[in-house]
Amino acid sequence: MLDRDRNELWSKVATLAREIRIPATKGIAGYVASTGQTLNIPHAYEDPRFDPSTDRSIGYRTRNILCMPVFNSEKELIGVTQLINKHQGSFTTSDEEFMEAFNVQAGIALQNAQLFESVLQERQYQKDMLQSLSDAVISTDMQGKS
Repeated sequence: MLDRDRNELWSKVATLAREIRIPATKGIAGYVASTGQTLNIPHAYEDPRFDPSTDRSIGYRTRNILCMPVFNSEKELIGVTQLINKHQGSFTTSDEEFMEAFNVQAGIALQNAQLFESVLQERQYQKDMLQSLSDAVISTDMQGKS
């Protein structure tokens, strides 16, 4: 996912229960986020855009990568997806087509999730404001006495 405020890409690694954050211009994912172009790289360590520091930090060895941008319905970049280490061979144009179709659906789902999150935040804000107002209300009788 793209964090525009921090100009970073971030992801949660489920198997490690931790978050990875990188500058939105670093490595393969950063290149894709910066350019909006798909990259299909058969030998990651031979590509000068590849940054092996994430591999080192999580104890992994990336062989090949298919990385593609994810856009929302307004065609704004909201993230990137990566397929890493195809079991046999390198990623094909068929893999690219499948991932493109997936990314269209992912972009819609992510945008809906972000909209839902903002609605929940607005709801909580309004609830807090109403509570603050009701806490500050002083009840009086018709003569203005408490």
